[in-house]
Amino acid sequence: LLLKSIMSKQVVRIEYKSFTSKESKFHLIHPYHLKEYRNRWYLIGYNEQHNGIRKYGLDRITGIEVENNRPFIDKGFNAKKYFENVIGISLSDEEPVEIIIAFSDLRAQYIISQPLHHSQQRINDIDGRVVFKYHLVPNYEFYQQILGWGDEVEVMKPIEIRYCIINLANKILKKYSPNVE
Repeated sequence: LLLKSIMSKQVVRIEYKSFTSKESKFHLIHPYHLKEYRNRWYLIGYNEQHNGIRKYGLDRITGIEVENNRPFIDKGFNAKKYFENVIGISLSDEEPVEIIIAFSDLRAQYIISQPLHHSQQRINDIDGRVVFKYHLVPNYEFYQQILGWGDEVEVMKPIEIRYCIINLANKILKKYSPNVE
């Protein structure tokens, strides 16, 4: 139904229950795109109530109806441009930054065969590590990926992102440190 609505430019009314809400809410959506990330599908469309583009996990849509009598609002959405500066699905208003990341030689082989982001450029090899440059907005999925590689990766620049990684790692350490009583 969503794919048909996108193709025929029909407004849909969805009932949606977010992970952070106890109750579901209704939204009028002008659907533009379906996107998959890590085995989850998302609807991207213009939300009339919020006057902006929004994302909705399909697994959290509990009801859907086509609104035949509503005119479709086309905001000229371009999915490639919309997601070009991020990994995954999370977006922010931040500008992309140049990020330098060093990977262990073994992890680098995986990164070469399946790039982290389309902006990936190999720039150097240093002491058994391969260094890449990226141009992107660091978002939730970016940090999740970096932390998931553990000691096989090091964000070298910018310093602000290094500090974010340090803060996240310290929070993890705190959870796993034995309590001294």
